[in-house]
Amino acid sequence: MEQAEYGRKKVLRDSMRELQNQAEALMTRHYIGLSEDPNIPELTRKLSSKVSEQAVDFSNSFEEQRVNFGKSHGLGNDLRRLAHAGVCALVRNDTKAVEEFRTIIRGLWGLLAELELPGDLAWTFDSENGQEMVEFEIVISLYPILIADNELNEISTIPSDKDLNVRPQTWLAGLGDAVTELGKMHRLRMTKHGLSKTQRLAMRERYLKIANGIRSSLDKFETAYAMIINNSRRKFFSDTFRGLLGRIDNLIERETDKVTDMLDQMAEQP
Repeated sequence: MEQAEYGRKKVLRDSMRELQNQAEALMTRHYIGLSEDPNIPELTRKLSSKVSEQAVDFSNSFEEQRVNFGKSHGLGNDLRRLAHAGVCALVRNDTKAVEEFRTIIRGLWGLLAELELPGDLAWTFDSENGQEMVEFEIVISLYPILIADNELNEISTIPSDKDLNVRPQTWLAGLGDAVTELGKMHRLRMTKHGLSKTQRLAMRERYLKIANGIRSSLDKFETAYAMIINNSRRKFFSDTFRGLLGRIDNLIERETDKVTDMLDQMAEQP
């Protein structure tokens, strides 16, 4: 069944390619005919010829960009799937797999950067896929702090926008997303059985310290023009950076409420 389906799709691809070649040849003859038509005024023919000379490479460029549009979708989908799988490997403490995911993700990012696309599309693909990569890289850096048995005051190096070859807007968006991703990982850890109340309190406080540290570093950008700092250029996505700050604030507020409730319960009676 699969082989028959593959054969059918191959026939369709071959037929489409053949028709496209025929169409190209037909249009070439059409343009040649127009250029030689004696009924067309000389000025019109010369102007058409001059414009055609100037735009001689456009068709090939547009076709390349059309093909690259599909490639960008495929590479971006692979990058996002690998980033999600890499987080799972991180939770499993499979350091070898994490590094393998990291290497391939950076390779995909490099390929995306090489594809020629119209500027607005290039920004969209770069920003959204780069955001996923930045999130993954920062989660790798901060997850050991989240799960450490003891209080850690030393912070491992967090990769910068220049290290990852992304725009500052993309880096900030990925940094914010890392807070929400670490929040998911934190909640997963809280589902473990056998943890004492003291241990659970310490885990919640640890996540709060990480989230508050990142959130406070983003304060200085809160009043930046949305059209400048937003990572997304999609229609109707008008204030994505402040929306991200709002999601982080909600996470911090909920976790703070839980820590407060636990401290109230553990407080000694007067």
